[in-house]
Amino acid sequence: LIKFEEGDVKRLEQVKNYEWFKDNKEWQKQFKLWKELNGKVILEGLTASPGIGVGTVRLIHSMSDLSKIKKGDVLVTEMTNPDMVVSMQKSSAIVTDEGGITSHAAIVSREMGIPAIVGTGNATTILKDGMQVTVDGFSGKIYEGHIVESVVAEIKKIISTERIKLKLIV
Repeated sequence: LIKFEEGDVKRLEQVKNYEWFKDNKEWQKQFKLWKELNGKVILEGLTASPGIGVGTVRLIHSMSDLSKIKKGDVLVTEMTNPDMVVSMQKSSAIVTDEGGITSHAAIVSREMGIPAIVGTGNATTILKDGMQVTVDGFSGKIYEGHIVESVVAEIKKIISTERIKLKLIV
């Protein structure tokens, strides 16, 4: 387990359920990585989905650009829409110019367990196609270069379900 130092709880403001976090070893591992991130911050935005994503920037200006996204790339766009979901699944992280914590990019990235930063204002102008970046979904910062390995949340089913045979007597 990670020993929490003074001030760490303040850094955990994005984690809504602190008690859950204390008992979750996977998130503790991610938090430890997050504490150790050092590098040149090139952009900041709102944290939309926690985790750390590392990859090559792919700028998406139109739907025709979606074919550029390969597995492990960082999807950077002005705003996402439902037609981008397949490409979003391939991404190691998502960064948008617009949006908030209830935007399409934020909601879908949380559902998929992909780190995301929204509302940067100018990601599509500062980040260039082909750049290597590290996206810190915990703090909302984007670092230049490959700082650490990608760490994403594992999405598990809440409950297991089984099929039930029904008979209808009329």
